[in-house]
Amino acid sequence: NIFNENSIIITKQIADKIGLSKGDMITIDLDNKDTFKQVRITGITDNYINNYVYMGESAYKNYFGVENKNAYIVKTNFSEEALKEYTRELLNNKNVTSVVSTNDMKVTYDNVLNNLTSIVIILVLLSGALIAVVIYNLTDIIVNERIKEIATLRVTGYTRRETLNYIFREVLFMSAIGILIGLALGVGLHQFVMSSITSLGLRFGMSIEPLSYLYTILLAFGFVILTAICFYPKIKNIQMAEALKSVE
Repeated sequence: NIFNENSIIITKQIADKIGLSKGDMITIDLDNKDTFKQVRITGITDNYINNYVYMGESAYKNYFGVENKNAYIVKTNFSEEALKEYTRELLNNKNVTSVVSTNDMKVTYDNVLNNLTSIVIILVLLSGALIAVVIYNLTDIIVNERIKEIATLRVTGYTRRETLNYIFREVLFMSAIGILIGLALGVGLHQFVMSSITSLGLRFGMSIEPLSYLYTILLAFGFVILTAICFYPKIKNIQMAEALKSVE
């Protein structure tokens, strides 16, 4: 959205909650002074912390008559301690009613995101454990059902590596199909989870970085390969003679 003197832009969370879009009318009460005005929205913008209505100077004067500057943005290069002292001095001034520090807001929401990161790590580990259990059981079934076939391959000259490739080729193929389906469903699940954990004045980004897809594929295949390594001793210790004598 291009902001100019005639702009009236609201944040996306306001638009979503009330069901507004560009060109709709919204009622604004200025400073709770019964100055209700219906204004036309010229744009909607993303804002992840708090919600605002951004009005250009001409638009403000057109709807509310006079310009009322009751808030100021102050940019400082103070240290954390100096900023706290400066805030205290401002609050001691009778003309100042409140001070909002973007640095304090940043610290608060950084803590929220750090907690969210911990939850994501736990979910990734649990998902990996689920992959390992499923792949282990699947491989165990394949090996047990084909133990005579494996012994035949070994007797006819297949090396251990060739035998493993023969067995795990099917596992890897099914894993690849599962990963592709999981990625497709994961996009929708991500949108649902991000929408569910939002709260008033706090939104999370909905976009997924391309590297996230790559990490997902690598982690999934990593757990599959780890499971395959765990099965190597079982295949290595197959008794060829007994396996060939077995009745299917």
